[in-house]
Amino acid sequence: MRVPRRALVFALTLVHAALAGAAQEIYRTVDAQGRVTYSDRPTDGAKSVKVGPANTMSQPAPTVAPPRPESAEGAPRPYNLIAITEPADGATVTDQLGDFTVRYRTEPVRQADHAVRLVLDGQPAGTNVADGVRVSGAARGEHRLMIQVLDRNGRLLGQSASARILVVRPGPGHRPRAPG
Repeated sequence: MRVPRRALVFALTLVHAALAGAAQEIYRTVDAQGRVTYSDRPTDGAKSVKVGPANTMSQPAPTVAPPRPESAEGAPRPYNLIAITEPADGATVTDQLGDFTVRYRTEPVRQADHAVRLVLDGQPAGTNVADGVRVSGAARGEHRLMIQVLDRNGRLLGQSASARILVVRPGPGHRPRAPG
């Protein structure tokens, strides 16, 4: 018997919800037309479904090269400050597509022959735009951001402190609640 894809997705959603809450029984019923239904409530003819433990994975900590205190042999650091100004550390970014711009500040102002690189979760990301670095399609969840400044040879001159953000991607029918 072939199980329709929609029923399988629904079944997996139910199984996931059951595992997320607590260990509870899941029941499977097949009606006269052969449609499969899964529920947490037994009905006539329902059979208990054995659900194994959920598969989980932990994400390794991102690895980023440590900042170099000097740009070249004995030369002073060209930047006293490299900082992410937007989004703020701990901010929530809400965008249906996961798009946002990271804005930064350097002191002194960034030199024309120095490049800026955004590091997102330990990996170079984004596209440089006039007012910062544009990120497109960021996944839902927590992320770490860092801005790095590189010389014309790609050597790291300095980097910002790491900022933590949460990306929320509401569905297409989502409408923000009215204040108050």
